[in-house]
Amino acid sequence: MLSRIQLTGAPSFSGTDCALEDLDRFNFVFGPNGTGKTTISRILQDTVQFPGTKYELRGGSPEVDVHVFNRDYISSTLQEADQLPGVFVLDDEDPTARAEYTSLTKPAGDIAQHEESVRSLTQDLGAINNQIRVARESLLTAAWAAREKMPVELRSMFDGFNGSREVFAEKLIGTVKTDPPEVEALLREAVSAFDQAGQRIDPIAPAPSYAAVFSSPGCALLGIPIAGSSEVSLASVIERLDNQDWVAEGRRFVSSSDDLCPFCQQELPTNFLQHLAEFFDNEYEIKRSALNTFQVQARESHRVLEAIIGSLEGLDSTMVNQTELAAVAAELRAGIVSNEGVVAAKVQSPTLVVELVDLDTLILQLNGVISATNSVILEHNERLTNRREAKAALVSRCWEYFAWNIMSAELSRFLGVVSATETKRQTLSTELEGASHSLEQSRQRAQALEAQLVSSAPAIARLNSLLKKVGFVRFNLAASTTAKDAYRLERSDGSSVEDTLSDGERTFIAFLYFYVQLESRHTTADARKLVAVIDDPISSLDSDVLFVVSSLVRRLIQTVHDGLGRLTQLVVLTHNAQFYLELTYERGRDRSKGLLAGRRFYELRRDATGDTVITGSGRNLVRSNYQRLWQVVREASSTNGPSDAGLENVLRRILENYFTVIGSYPDLDELMESSVGDDALAYKALLAWLHHGSHAFVDDFDYSPSNMSKDVYLRVFAEIFTKTDQTGHYEMMMAME
Repeated sequence: MLSRIQLTGAPSFSGTDCALEDLDRFNFVFGPNGTGKTTISRILQDTVQFPGTKYELRGGSPEVDVHVFNRDYISSTLQEADQLPGVFVLDDEDPTARAEYTSLTKPAGDIAQHEESVRSLTQDLGAINNQIRVARESLLTAAWAAREKMPVELRSMFDGFNGSREVFAEKLIGTVKTDPPEVEALLREAVSAFDQAGQRIDPIAPAPSYAAVFSSPGCALLGIPIAGSSEVSLASVIERLDNQDWVAEGRRFVSSSDDLCPFCQQELPTNFLQHLAEFFDNEYEIKRSALNTFQVQARESHRVLEAIIGSLEGLDSTMVNQTELAAVAAELRAGIVSNEGVVAAKVQSPTLVVELVDLDTLILQLNGVISATNSVILEHNERLTNRREAKAALVSRCWEYFAWNIMSAELSRFLGVVSATETKRQTLSTELEGASHSLEQSRQRAQALEAQLVSSAPAIARLNSLLKKVGFVRFNLAASTTAKDAYRLERSDGSSVEDTLSDGERTFIAFLYFYVQLESRHTTADARKLVAVIDDPISSLDSDVLFVVSSLVRRLIQTVHDGLGRLTQLVVLTHNAQFYLELTYERGRDRSKGLLAGRRFYELRRDATGDTVITGSGRNLVRSNYQRLWQVVREASSTNGPSDAGLENVLRRILENYFTVIGSYPDLDELMESSVGDDALAYKALLAWLHHGSHAFVDDFDYSPSNMSKDVYLRVFAEIFTKTDQTGHYEMMMAME
């Protein structure tokens, strides 16, 4: 059902932001010519012809067909009077088939029940899907923001997913739950898989064993003192003083001291230099040389170790276990420094007995780091060789990390909602599939019955009957001789009417044709609900035919109210006050049957700029002059009613219209003559004026109003209806709203 018609942008409504709001089942639009009524009907027929115009359906309403009667319809329908399209209605030749068809297609029939089941199941399924949608949107919002939590080096994983939140969501939700990889491993792989500048890396050679240092000939000298010859006379003195290293160091000063002691400057004893040379004999020098050679060898071994450590430290941080490397490197460097110091001390003081720290245990640990690093390097080089496959594999692993590490809580929550509703969702889907199948079977059966029952012939008889009853006997409808399932307008002698129809005849026959079309049913495709829009169907019609048209429209109102057909909503537009009041007149039986419910009234009028202004209300805004007079009486009778200025004139005009124009009541004079007291004045004021002929408010210029006199006049006015046995009319008009 239509709920709103947006009119902005259409002629008559171009300068305003206006619409027909809050449409109900029965909508009556009244407005003078030129206020846009036909424009409204054209918008409902085709919204695209006026940019910005549209109509909206009430929430949850299915799509509807909108059938429009206006002057465009009249022209197009009667363009070829001998080829009117047939109106297909049900025939009654096969009562059994008709009964089955009715049971299928009636408002509470099988098709309607299946449609309701489909609608209800669709709604329930939609509620579950909406619950999932809300949870999914919450997940997506959180995940979209969480992309920033991925390390920059890994964000290539989002390539191809940043442009579409939906594609991104599908990828996230579709990531199978696993134990997510460590981010360090992903960063390591990214160096070769994501970084286009990645280069091959040579493996790190293992560190040599420290056994080569210990097996060096000079290493054994560390554990023994290197002393001079004990057979020289100086040996006893040097041994007693334990200053061999001091003496050995001082030898280099003796050669340049001019036979004086470099320390005490006394003349050296005879043969002192010879004895000194004999003490530090050839064996001593050989050992000292071997010790120096060992120092060089040890330093080289240490340099190699330092170079290996430096190579490891120079790799990308993701390629090597930084914690293990830092620990073993620190200990190794400390050991190297210690051993370097030990050897240096031995070289400085050959008599010292020293011991090296064995670094082999640390070297084994270092080689363990090297081995692990070389495995990473090998994988890195292989990924470079197969970069495309490696990148795809890494993207997949990155999504596993993103889904089940960064987004684990949110993703688990969403999947929990899906899991909790899956059984119900599958059940509803199965039931919906079954209901849809049953609906389709019922529709197919109805289609098969339609093939037997539906015909365009009965509509001819009905249209001709309506024409005859209204007095249109100069022409009638017959089956077309040139087109299948079509009609032609012809004279009583069988000749074509061609262009001889009057405007009134054209309007009436077109409306009858439209009226019968509203009841047509050609196929089950015509089962969609119908909205009828009727724009001034009484143009060029006399009052008798106007009454017939209004009666037919009232019958459509009854049809909508009873829910007997496809028609579910009515929009009537007119400039004719008589036609409007005929349609909207509230008869007592209408109220008792509930026909006054679902009504909406609109009045169109032009403002000072020439644009149309729309006033909508649940109450009828257009009334006859007689009704307006009674409205004044009702307002004056209320506790807080308005001033009584002119009230007597209103009362007089009601009495004049009802008692002298509509009916003849000669006893009114007797009422006036028989009244006494204040009432007599009121009776005379009201009834004597019936013979004056002056009906203008200016006749009351010498009247001084008062609340007391207003009450008297209202009471006397009511008594006149009581004393003339017209209480029923008085009560009806005073109760009318």
